[in-house]
Amino acid sequence: MKIHELKNVLGLGHTNPVVRNLRCPHCGKIGAFHGLGGLNDASWSIRTVNAAGHPLDKVNFRAGVRLCPNTDCNSIVLISFNAHENSNLVYPFELVEFDPIGIPEEIIKSFKEALLCHGAGCYRASALMVRRTLEEICEDQKIVASTLKDRLKALGTKIIIPKELIDAADELRLLGNDAAHIESREYATIGTREIEISIMFVKEILKATYQYANLLGQLRELKKQN
Repeated sequence: MKIHELKNVLGLGHTNPVVRNLRCPHCGKIGAFHGLGGLNDASWSIRTVNAAGHPLDKVNFRAGVRLCPNTDCNSIVLISFNAHENSNLVYPFELVEFDPIGIPEEIIKSFKEALLCHGAGCYRASALMVRRTLEEICEDQKIVASTLKDRLKALGTKIIIPKELIDAADELRLLGNDAAHIESREYATIGTREIEISIMFVKEILKATYQYANLLGQLRELKKQN
């Protein structure tokens, strides 16, 4: 809320916390988040106005503390939301689910930074870290080529992944050299949808490069036991 909007705030008070469905930013699990102990939610309303300054509807807001229902986590989350909508503003930020098992530590760090930037709405920063993650995957797999696009195509010949997925990656602007330069118009217009698709693409690359082989090994081990 902006300072000049405070004059439109109505009905400051408190209320019993309501359950909200969230993905925990700490453990990544989805659950029904209840209030913490006897802490109430803060509640307030904002009076909206039209272009002429005439009052319109009131919008009701809530803010409070929630507890992750995952007993292995039980972390604290701060939340604010419009009482009439399903969307939540959460701190720490809700992150895209990501399984790091079997992935080299440096690659995990870069990709987690991409997810953090995405969760914070910093899409250009996320684009740079997505690109860095892909560069690190290719370096780890000893892939050499003049451009990242070419390196990904070469990587596609080493891992089990649909060729169409690698080919379609050419549509991602952050794979081009322009993504690394702040003066680039392409870089400046990268938004949430392209970043979300890029993150899904990286997750599939990570699975194919590091996790499918691990799963296959477990299945073969299980077969030996039988």
